[in-house]
Amino acid sequence: MYQLDNIKKLPPLEYLRSFVVFVESENIVRAAEALNISQPLLSLHLKRLEEHLGTVLFDFVGKKKSLNEAGKALYPLLHEHLNSLSIDLNLAVLNQSHHKRLRIGARKEILDGFISQIDFDGSLVFVPMSSQEIEVSMKKRELDIAISQGLIDSDSVIRKKLWSDQMMLFWSRKFKISEDQRSEKVLAALQDQICYHYGSRSPLEDLLNNHKISLQKLKYVEFPDWQKLISLCEEKSGWGIAPSRYLESSQNKLHTKKLSEFDERTEFYLYYQKDLSKFSWAKDFVAQMLSLKT
Repeated sequence: MYQLDNIKKLPPLEYLRSFVVFVESENIVRAAEALNISQPLLSLHLKRLEEHLGTVLFDFVGKKKSLNEAGKALYPLLHEHLNSLSIDLNLAVLNQSHHKRLRIGARKEILDGFISQIDFDGSLVFVPMSSQEIEVSMKKRELDIAISQGLIDSDSVIRKKLWSDQMMLFWSRKFKISEDQRSEKVLAALQDQICYHYGSRSPLEDLLNNHKISLQKLKYVEFPDWQKLISLCEEKSGWGIAPSRYLESSQNKLHTKKLSEFDERTEFYLYYQKDLSKFSWAKDFVAQMLSLKT
């Protein structure tokens, strides 16, 4: 019996598909119609399959082809695995290529942190997107790898934890406000200063509402990512809240304070398509990403 013991030695996928469809069809006419190819091409596929395997799969009963013992042994194996074989074969080809291409999705500031640190000999495509967009794209197989705080529920995707973030209050050291004061007093003292804010809606809004501080009282400036927000605060003096890991290098210029309102840490995960776990270059790439910090 022919064994599928090495995916890289399998015949071309179209030969395998032609074999399965032919066996499952009433005759060669219906099989060719189902495959949308000509009858002579279908016959050629079956012949090439036998040549590739080095074994005869059919016996003739009159003019009609009928599965022999080898064919009967091969059919259920291919029938069961044909859909996954399509993926496996394509990736096996990719594995041998020097032009590997990976599509990576994440929020812009996360990608900015990774891009300069990644060492990869293939082609990388970075796609800035929200967590919701990432989930949809991973399920549609439009991304190979993603970084997201959202939980993606899919049988085709592997998830590994990257890091945890805790939101912290920060403000310029130019403001004479001690870190030792309670959050309520710090916020009350800061409300007349410029407040920097990331995104169309920030956890900052919940914080201010909890302390009955009106947004209308603030000089409120929105920025497209955390790093730009913090850099401007350092340069021009201001305050806001941001994940702790973005504030680690700003201790000499900024005061920081943990907020009891945000004790729960935000988890970020690395997601990648399960198919990639078959290949050494993909495993190395994933391991590299897991070792990096943005």
